[in-house]
Order: sequence, then structure tokens, then C-alpha cells
Amino acid sequence: MIMHRRTRYGTLLVLAIAILLSSGQVSLADFASAPVTGAAVVTTGHFTNIYFFPNPSQQTWEQHLATLHASNTGIDMSETRAAIDSFVLNLTHTSYFDKLSQYNAGVAGTSGPINPPLFLGEQQTVQACVDAALKTIANNVVGFDTLRSLAGCQNGQGQNPSDQVNIILSPEFDAANIFQTQGICGKDSAFHASFPGAPNFTVIPTNPKCNPSFAFLAESISHEMVETLSDPAGFGYIHETQPARFLPDPTKGFADDISSEFSQGELADICQQGGIKNPNGDKNISAIILLGAPVARYWSNIDSDCEPQLGLMTAPQPPIQTQPINRLQFDILTGDDDLRADSTATVSVLVNGAPVSFQLKSGDDHSWDNNTEHVKTFELPTTVPLSALSNVTITLQSHNSFPETDDNWNIQSVRVTPMLSSPNPTAGFPDTISYATCFVDVSGDPFGYRALYRLPLDPAGFDKDRSGELYHRHRR
Repeated sequence: MIMHRRTRYGTLLVLAIAILLSSGQVSLADFASAPVTGAAVVTTGHFTNIYFFPNPSQQTWEQHLATLHASNTGIDMSETRAAIDSFVLNLTHTSYFDKLSQYNAGVAGTSGPINPPLFLGEQQTVQACVDAALKTIANNVVGFDTLRSLAGCQNGQGQNPSDQVNIILSPEFDAANIFQTQGICGKDSAFHASFPGAPNFTVIPTNPKCNPSFAFLAESISHEMVETLSDPAGFGYIHETQPARFLPDPTKGFADDISSEFSQGELADICQQGGIKNPNGDKNISAIILLGAPVARYWSNIDSDCEPQLGLMTAPQPPIQTQPINRLQFDILTGDDDLRADSTATVSVLVNGAPVSFQLKSGDDHSWDNNTEHVKTFELPTTVPLSALSNVTITLQSHNSFPETDDNWNIQSVRVTPMLSSPNPTAGFPDTISYATCFVDVSGDPFGYRALYRLPLDPAGFDKDRSGELYHRHRR
């Protein structure tokens, strides 16, 4: 939805264009349709998660949640990065998005269908991007321009840049949509937007007034991802009721609601509680339980119904041991004892039984301070199947100078994710990255400076059952 509960469209330039292209009331055979100029959709979606919270160079997301929880027990401690990333990763490995393939891009659908998206993982939160954003925030409400700038900054400086990003806001923050100064929490729960100079982005607050539990959060994420793919910037698929897109609802002010079509007409809006096809707010129409949490259902023209249906979903595929990979991403959290600037660290991986080593930190790098996160990505010498990987060993080399003693480095957690990088067929775009599975995901208190891990370890959070949290949500 672009204009209400989950999305208010974010591109000013297109407003005038859309009105100029209008030519009277549209009569349509399909309940959801594209403009006569052709559908602008995302045919090959790549998503990353961005976690926005203060001082990311000094603390982790989970540590920040714990600090907030100490004074506000309403903070949901289950909304960890591992759980959220795992949910999005596993969602893209199900058939959840398959019904979007009926919606095609271009004039008369000549440019191909919406394909199921890929999840590229999370972007390491960049301190400079957070600092710039915090300077513009008033009363803990993150404004639309700030969100747009944050998405662009992270894509420019963080790892895993992509054309679509999910911005996950920490619980103390609210978010304001375009043309708004007040936050959405208390009346809405999330939104998505598109704006020149930034990737398509969704905004998912973990503020309890927006998404009070993981169940709400999961439904919001799935809802916004569907609509980001099917209507990223207002020229995709919606149920048209107005004479033209972007015309204001005559019962509301322009700044309050540019068009009721974008508050109720996008694919997931149609099925949400209070939506056009769910006026009585039936929770069984608005969502189904998948991956232990509610996910949003969305409108399917070919089925004349909200999809997917219960019993028709395919579960996430188990790790495919033959899946080719050529990169490894290491996400390492230092505990309460740092890795000194003059020390070095290496990681060794057995590939087909032979060790392949990478430099995690050189002696010229800054120290890895207490409670800091470090993400490193390395190319394998050649493309190999996932089954070729076995042991992962991280080793510290202490380079003492007077009067130092041996360095002690505490590793609090390690995540290792295999990836496949392939050239993007579109000129000027970065390589396409697809994730295989979570190869290592372990944490402790702490491990010490040397650790040995073996596969397989599944992504955290997948087996958590949140089905009891299917909820009733009121919407305008």
C-alpha cells in the first residue's frame, strides 16, 4: 500500500506525471491493474536488512535492545537480527511470493513477470550514516527525508548494497511518512517508498506501538516486501477506484491522504483487516501462519482470492549441499576483550579437505574494540558446492610490543554465510549475490581467541513457534 497503513508513496516528481496521464474513470477486468503506460514493478528483487540504532560501532543491536528492555519490559527481546534475518531468508525460500509471477512489467506485460526475490542478508550498520540521521531526528521520530538519506548512505558505504532494503528501526524510534511530521505508530505499523537517489525501501519500526511482537513484525515485513515488488513507486499493480492515480480522496486533505487507492488498493492492502476484500477484518483472510509467524496474504487476479492459501504453501527447502558457492561472509562480534591494533587474525576453512585461509584483520587495521561487530567477505579460489566446506578455524596472532603481554581476544558470536556471486546482466549494476544457507551461527560467553566450528547449523529462529500471536489489528 502506498498511502495508508503500510505505505505512502515517496516520489514527488511522479505526482504531476501521473495526473497528466489520467483520462477519466478506469474500467478494468482485473481487480488489480497497472497503468495504461505499463507496469513499473520489480521483476528481480534483491533485499537486504538495515538495522538502525544508536552507536553501532560501540554496541550490537541485541545489546541495545537489552538496554531498552531494562527500563521498558514491553520491548520484545525476540526481535533479534538473527531471528529477523532468518525469517526473511526462509520466507524467500518458500513459495510465498510465487503468485506474484502473474503480474508482469512493461506495457501489456511485455517485460516479464515478478520473480521471487532473493535475500542478500543484512548490511553492517555504518556509524557515519547513523550519526548523520540522528542529527535530523526530533522527538525520536525519524523523518521521511532522513529515512531516504539513510537508505542511500548505507547502500553507498555498507556491505551488500541492493535495490531494495528493509530498514528496521530500534524500539525507541517512530517513523514519519512523506508529507508528515508525526510518526505512524499508534495508527499504522510500517510503510514502503521509492525516491530518486535511494533504493526502494521499507520502514519497519520495532516500536511496541507499531509492532509489539515478532508476530506483528513478520506480518509487516511480508506485507511491505510484497508491495515493494508489485508497486514500488506508484506505477505498479493496485485496485483503481479513482479517476486517476494520485488524485486526492475528496473527503481528506491532500497532505493527509493523496489517494485512497494507495491506502487500500495495493495487493496486500486489499486483503488486510478492513481491506476491500476483507471488510469484516477476518484475520484468516489477512494472514496465514508460515515459519511460525503470521505472513500477509495478498490479492491474486487469477484466483480472484487472497493468496497464498493454507495448505498450499511449500516449506523452506533444506540446505542444498550441491548448491554452488564462491564467497564466504564472516560476521564476527567481539566480546568484552578486544583484538589489539597490532594483533592480526586469520580464518581457515577446509574446502574439499584442503585449508583455505583469509586475513580477517591485519596489523595495520584499527583495533577491534570490545562489543563491536565486523563483517568481512572473501572470494573462494574457485566455485565449489556447499558440501565442499567443513571446518572453520579462527586464529589470533599476537604481536607484542613492550610492555604488552599476549593479546586475549574474546569472540562473542560468529556467523558464516556462503554466497554465490555472478555478473549482473544489467550494465552498471553490481553482481548478483545469492545466499546458500547459514553455514555457522553460534554465540557464547565467550569463546576465547580460537574457535572451531562444523556444519551444518541452521539459521537461528526458524523453529520458533509464534502461531499463538496471530492477532486482530484495527485499520482505518
